[in-house]
Amino acid sequence: MELPRLYPILDSSFWPDANALCAAAEEFVSAGATVLQYRNKSGNARRMLEHAESLKGLLGSRLKLIIKLIITAILRMTGTQLSRIVEEYRNV
Repeated sequence: MELPRLYPILDSSFWPDANALCAAAEEFVSAGATVLQYRNKSGNARRMLEHAESLKGLLGSRLKLIIKLIITAILRMTGTQLSRIVEEYRNV
């Protein structure tokens, strides 16, 4: 995949909830964005995955979504093993 020279970063800390986050993503797509980076540094793995699934469901194939998950940071903050996070995601 070739990335454009410039693409927007959708930082979840700027929007109060998933609906506002998705509305902002729609605005970026309406403005011509073809790639969007989703960023969430909250350390809440479930919230990150819920947001990512909402964005993908809303935008579908209209946009490439880049998701940066910093696994080691999540693991350190939660004291959780990676296998537990994966299992939690499967149970969503």
